[in-house]
Amino acid sequence: MAVIPVILAGGKGERFWPVSRRQHPKQFLCLDGSGFSLLQATAHRLLPLAGGWDSLWVITASHLAAGVREQLPELPEANLLIEPEGRDTAPAVAWATLEVAKRHGDSAIAGFFPADHWIADEDAYRATLEAAASLATAKGAIATLGITPTYPLFR
Repeated sequence: MAVIPVILAGGKGERFWPVSRRQHPKQFLCLDGSGFSLLQATAHRLLPLAGGWDSLWVITASHLAAGVREQLPELPEANLLIEPEGRDTAPAVAWATLEVAKRHGDSAIAGFFPADHWIADEDAYRATLEAAASLATAKGAIATLGITPTYPLFR
C-alpha cells in the first residue's frame, strides 16, 4: 500500500495577522522555538509515512512556491504542485489526487495534511495515520481524522 502524503501549503496569511503575511503565512513560521517552521515540522512528521522525499508532495500557491523550495530543499521539484490560481482546498485536493494517481497508480492512497497544524503527540498521530490508511485500503473507503471539540466555535 503506497501512502502519498500531500501537504496543503497555500495559506493566505490572514488569520494569524500581524505575525503572518501574504508572502510569509503561518506555515512558514516557527512558533515553538524548535527552529522548524510548521511546514518543515509537517513534512518531517509525514516522511516516515511517505517512506522518503520521493513520495511526499506539497501543493501551494504560485507566490509561495519559492518559500516552500527554500524551506524544503529535499522535496523533488516534480512533487511541488503550484496552483495557477488559488481556489481554496477542494480544487487543490482534486488536482493533487489526479496527479498522484497519474504517477503512483490507482492503488496509491493520497492523504491530505494542512501545513500549519501543531501535533503534540507525533507517535500517536503516526499510529493513527497508519491505522486510517489500513482501513481505507481494506474497505476501499475514505478515512477522515479529527478531534473531539471541547467547545463550540463559529466564525
